[in-house]
Amino acid sequence: MLKPNIVDIIPNIASAESEQNSEPSLAVDPFDPRQMIAGSFGSGTPYFKTVNSGTTWSHYGNLDTDDKSLAWKQDGSAALTATLLELTPPPNTTAEIRTYSGTTAGSNFGSPIQIFNPSPSHDLDQPWMRTGPSNHVYVTYNDLSASGGKTASVLVSTDGGSHYTSFTLDRVGGSAPSGFAQDAPTVRSAVNGNTVYAIFTRWNTVVENDSDGARLGSQVVIVRSDDGGADLFTAFGPGDGVQVATTISAFPPDTPSPTTPQTPLTLGQERIGGDAAIAVDPNNAMHVVVAYGNAPGPNHSGELQLVVTESTNGGMTWTQKFATPAVAGGVKSALPALSILQNGTIALYQLRSGDQPALAAPPDDEQRLRQHPHRHDAGHRKQRHSPQPRRSVYRRLLRYDQRREYFLRCFQRFERRQRHRCPILHRQLSAQLHRHARDGEFSSN
Repeated sequence: MLKPNIVDIIPNIASAESEQNSEPSLAVDPFDPRQMIAGSFGSGTPYFKTVNSGTTWSHYGNLDTDDKSLAWKQDGSAALTATLLELTPPPNTTAEIRTYSGTTAGSNFGSPIQIFNPSPSHDLDQPWMRTGPSNHVYVTYNDLSASGGKTASVLVSTDGGSHYTSFTLDRVGGSAPSGFAQDAPTVRSAVNGNTVYAIFTRWNTVVENDSDGARLGSQVVIVRSDDGGADLFTAFGPGDGVQVATTISAFPPDTPSPTTPQTPLTLGQERIGGDAAIAVDPNNAMHVVVAYGNAPGPNHSGELQLVVTESTNGGMTWTQKFATPAVAGGVKSALPALSILQNGTIALYQLRSGDQPALAAPPDDEQRLRQHPHRHDAGHRKQRHSPQPRRSVYRRLLRYDQRREYFLRCFQRFERRQRHRCPILHRQLSAQLHRHARDGEFSSN
């Protein structure tokens, strides 16, 4: 198994962010994977590029965005980014989706090649971009101005993003009351040739709505196009799509700063809600997997889990393959990402919070599924096996004063496992921990 090479691409001078900057995006050239463009989420969204497989990165300009997504054209000719720009603030929010195109030979994305702004202006949210062959581009999004809860939507382009046609993906709509009469924020897509899938979470009933946040009885629904979107994503018929599963969708309040009080449904500063991901097998367009969030249990229990389910017949029927634990007051899992590798291995990436046990091997019938958990307070992927201690790794902790929870947990883990091997470094970390505790920055309990 290859060891990951973790590189912080954001320079130290720009690393003082403290808000909800949790939505990075990455595009990789399909013909030259040494070339990548990445974007982070924050004020004046910065982009970065690399041409040497991520060894070094350089600034690729800023764009004014509220959301963004990246994808590379399948012919390798350019990288694209779809951004959301708020035009009017709440309570009468309106926004537009902009598409930009660029290459690593340039220094930025330049001006938009297309601006999607329906007339009259709509309240748009969360563009998510994927590309297909023959210059096809797909941007799923939420049109919160749509009536009847039918907000899951998609833009389809056949000319590389220069022009779009918009379609409604949720042709039925949910039955949730006012205030929740929409699909969950996350609308996602996956492409294999002319076969395009899209998933959304339809909110139907209110299970909980209090200071903890909301939980909504929901359906996870998939739609499919067999001809690059020309059939209006009606491969399952002109009515509804196929129900992948029923679930309880969490929609907690925002926690925009480290001082914002947490609730049982929050996960640090990460913005969660309507969590969903989809991947299609690169060798078989009828093999598709979906991950979705679930918040079971009684009110205030704070159970957040992810469920992975699989279809081998193009989304017609589904079999659950895996679920993370749902434990009141225990581990929380959210923000999934999925991929199916060339050899058929299914990879799940997840954000986790709380006490995290060692990963166990999947059951025999799930050997193809591999987990890649990600601690919200760490910013690094947890390794399946504890490596031999490397002092340089622990010295890097001294530079992360602002990540106080991370520092505390890493120190406690270091103290349990490695203190006898690196006594000098242990004294340095102890001194820093006590300094933070003395200043009241966190508890050492």
